[in-house]
Amino acid sequence: MQDVLKKSSIFLLSLVASWLLLYFFIWDIVMRLMPSSIILNIIIMIVTVFTLYFTALSIVYKKINKTSVDIISFLYFILVIGLTFFKSSYSSVYFNLNPLSIINEFRDYFKHTLILLVSNTLIYVPLGIYISYKSKLRALELFRNFIVYILVIEFLQTISHRGIFDINDVIANTVGFLLGVLFYRVIRVRYGRQKVWS
Repeated sequence: MQDVLKKSSIFLLSLVASWLLLYFFIWDIVMRLMPSSIILNIIIMIVTVFTLYFTALSIVYKKINKTSVDIISFLYFILVIGLTFFKSSYSSVYFNLNPLSIINEFRDYFKHTLILLVSNTLIYVPLGIYISYKSKLRALELFRNFIVYILVIEFLQTISHRGIFDINDVIANTVGFLLGVLFYRVIRVRYGRQKVWS
């Protein structure tokens, strides 16, 4: 009974903390980066609450549970899909296949371009970590599979009018994924696979 009460209290605190985080920080960033929708806001809210909840459980119980990692990873993937497909629609189909166009974007809209570049890089770092943890594939195979995945996502985003096909997004997403793969490999070499998550 005491354990149920403790977990309920942690969940309530996670709700309050996530609301504060969303209200004062996350929604402002999302609104600056892209036009949002009600579905996207709900997805962000759910993912934030449960990520904080499972993170708090791990801190309180001083143990990272594999099931919690799987649930957080699933919620994170839902968030990525939400950010990709549930934002406001674009009226035209546009392809940017020039990787050097980012130079002009930095010159004209430095702050906005920097935020987009950093967020497009960081959004796939967790996937690189999680896939490396779950998969026995070599880094080159992971890289090839991710390239196919991200090209399909960019193409679907374009034909569904939920974004544009931008080669700079592909590059930034791929760099983020590879940083996640590298980060996991470094942690695994340093601490060993069994000690990373129990």
